[in-house]
Amino acid sequence: MATRTWTRGAGTGDWNTAANWEGAAVPVTGDIVIFRGSVAPPTTNLDQGAVDLAALIIARDFTGALGASGTELMIAASLVHYRGSGDFYYQHASHVNTLFTDLIIIDGAIAANSASAPAIEISSEESDNDKISHIMVNRGAVTIAASNGNMPRLTVGYITNPLSDASVTYASAATTLAKLVQTGGRVKCTVAVTEANVSGGTLVQEVTYGITTLVMTGGICQYKDDATITLADLHGGVLDLLQSPDTMTITTTILQGNSDLIYDTALHTFTNFYDLRRETR
Repeated sequence: MATRTWTRGAGTGDWNTAANWEGAAVPVTGDIVIFRGSVAPPTTNLDQGAVDLAALIIARDFTGALGASGTELMIAASLVHYRGSGDFYYQHASHVNTLFTDLIIIDGAIAANSASAPAIEISSEESDNDKISHIMVNRGAVTIAASNGNMPRLTVGYITNPLSDASVTYASAATTLAKLVQTGGRVKCTVAVTEANVSGGTLVQEVTYGITTLVMTGGICQYKDDATITLADLHGGVLDLLQSPDTMTITTTILQGNSDLIYDTALHTFTNFYDLRRETR
């Protein structure tokens, strides 16, 4: 394993030019790749789909944009940690070593003289669907493309501002997100979610993509779908069912603590309804 830092020493934007890398060697499978500082980013030969990195690290002081729409940086990596202030277009490549577990952490910096976090797009080549195990977003405007297939876990939080640091759009596809953990930010979800745990921020669950189990201790869930929720366990926060005019059913509803449920008895059916907020002791 070697650490390869991008220096642009050759004065070009070519990824495959050895002199552009510290140690005069183009990264290969098993290496750690680092981008740091205000050096101009690579712009050509960004398709590195045959390379399987141990880690791809974009440091906090890196100001350049990596990739662009249609010309993403395509490379496999066990860990991707993005902390830069420029835009980042990343396509997860098919692994040579399928034993790797992929964790993508998005913790973008806010560029000088800018009020907004970087724009980030995460996609996956079709032959490697379902290989991303966890995407964690703390700051950034992130689009998770539909090509990613099923994914075990998405975590959305914040660094400074719990309401606006992270904005995540999970693009529409016939895929399933096994678990969503949201402590802040705004999530627009157009995939089915098996389990959602919301303690802060706003989750917008779009039409035709339901949530099987919803546990809330805070935040807001704007539920626009008509799919049945098997369990809505509310210890806090607000579940708003009036975002859609369609009828729907919640099999088991439990209201506790400071939770709030916004609904219409003409539209919404509750098979088992327990309002423990009103329990006398």
